[in-house]
Amino acid sequence: LQGAILVEDPQNLAVETPVGHRHHGTAVVSVALWRDIDSPAPQPSRPIYVRPIMHHDGGLERCPADQILAEVLREAVERMPRSVAVVNLSIGVWNREYDGREPSALARVLDALAWQYKVLFIVAAGNYDPRHDALQVSARAGDDATVRHRALLQAVRQSSDMRRLLSPAESINALTVGALDEDDIGNTRPGWSPAWNTRGPAIYSRQGRGHRRANKPELVVPGGQQPLQLHARDGSSCRVVPFVYERPVRNLGGVGVAVAAPGGPASPTRGKRFVRGTSFAAPRVTHAAAHLSDALDALVASTGINLFGDAPRALWLKCLLVHCASRRELEPWAGLDEDAQDLLDRTVGFGALDPQRLGSCTRHRFTVIAGGELHQDQAHRYALPLPNGLRELKSFRRSLRITVAWFAPPWPASSSYRGAKIKLEPVEPKGLSFNRGREVNHHIESRGTIIHQVRHGRGKATYRADSEIALTVACQADAMKHIDEPIPYVIAASLDVEPDLEVDIYQEVKQRLAVPVRVGAR
Repeated sequence: LQGAILVEDPQNLAVETPVGHRHHGTAVVSVALWRDIDSPAPQPSRPIYVRPIMHHDGGLERCPADQILAEVLREAVERMPRSVAVVNLSIGVWNREYDGREPSALARVLDALAWQYKVLFIVAAGNYDPRHDALQVSARAGDDATVRHRALLQAVRQSSDMRRLLSPAESINALTVGALDEDDIGNTRPGWSPAWNTRGPAIYSRQGRGHRRANKPELVVPGGQQPLQLHARDGSSCRVVPFVYERPVRNLGGVGVAVAAPGGPASPTRGKRFVRGTSFAAPRVTHAAAHLSDALDALVASTGINLFGDAPRALWLKCLLVHCASRRELEPWAGLDEDAQDLLDRTVGFGALDPQRLGSCTRHRFTVIAGGELHQDQAHRYALPLPNGLRELKSFRRSLRITVAWFAPPWPASSSYRGAKIKLEPVEPKGLSFNRGREVNHHIESRGTIIHQVRHGRGKATYRADSEIALTVACQADAMKHIDEPIPYVIAASLDVEPDLEVDIYQEVKQRLAVPVRVGAR
């Protein structure tokens, strides 16, 4: 990690924490830099600013008992360089589960800081001890992945009240991250079994919903595989037991996310250990945000357009990170039960982040982005050009995704809490159809500070030449009767078509966008 981080420790917590016990922060920074050191991703171009907030207290790393964490975070944000746009927070208050009523004091502080300083907090959803869900299945079914999947899924449903988000993950302005039961290596040891027979969330990952039943967590990314062990009880049954390392420092076996650890090759850790948890899923999103920030800088340099004059960098990152998410690949995990939609809403939010979509387009995918500020009862209208080349095709698969992100002023005096809301009204032209259903329940998609709509379709496109999809974003008061300040927002819209089509929709739309996409305001 040397040379890649800048550490500021005004409380001298490092003095109270011997080097050999600095596990959590070292692991979080390692993931933010490399994702997995056994299969490292490119390092961000900027150094990571690190502010310690925990110390070694006996056998644990925790925040000092004589300090108020909310005030520590407030002071840290006020002190940090103003160039910082993203703050990774891989902690949770273990005895403060979100009960669905008012946000915790820590979440309220994050919301106020995000609004005041226009920074994006990327927060871990929190971990749940899966040993509470030890299951018993028939001996014959113990090796049946499908039966085991169904049994674990039922346990997740039954224990939903115990799996609620840990404070401050319910923060409305933050981006909350849950974990997938994956890592970059993906191997298991003999005698261990994967939790699921399809791609799905980790059984240790906390679940939503957020305030006013908003979508939380918003994103899920690999947080480390959770292996299972099967223990025979008698001749007819066996227990399915999640394998939990009592001492993570000794987890050298290769299951989980490989991270840097205190010490060198001669130490017990050999300078590396394997971890899993939402604490290590969150910095994976932070890593993606750092590279996305570089892509935005390159876009500004190549076009001369001052994106950050329209909206703060943090909002561009918030919008585009979620814009890269989809849960279509995760739908088989929840099955076809009548509550599958609700289960997906609570566990995977808007879906898994697809790093292949970050900051890039292809011949068969284009993304249009815009940002601005809206006053109360004001609206901006945009036009998303549709490629004329698609009109010549007989039939093709397509998907349309639209994302809007904003920062809302918190208003604790009201139970609604969210000071302002933004509404999205897309209008598609005749001749371009999509399925009526969306990936996310439309009743909850706009209850937070992100709207993310993904729709799929198939068939012939019969729209007129030079047609457009009209997009209207409008600002309204929510908890506040009157909004004194303008609300910053960013919108992104993408059209994907199947990759084997002989058409370059990106170049066609790029030429049509030689003029600004905004067509009016009211």
